[in-house]
Amino acid sequence: MISLPIQHQIDFMAGSIHEMKLRTLPGKSVILHCKVQWAYKTPPYGLTNSVGMEILNPYPAYREFLKTLL
Repeated sequence: MISLPIQHQIDFMAGSIHEMKLRTLPGKSVILHCKVQWAYKTPPYGLTNSVGMEILNPYPAYREFLKTLL
């Protein structure tokens, strides 16, 4: 995942847990609880982050969304 440009710096530390909102369709979203596996700032530093996350216990709505991608 690469974050959108941000005004406030967010430090993603490996092992930390975050709640992410994934927009699946216009007007619909799924909440995912994720554990950070790796992270680094993408130049220009402080504006975007590249983050690898493990999805913890995905909800059925997320699994259904994945099926639509196949």
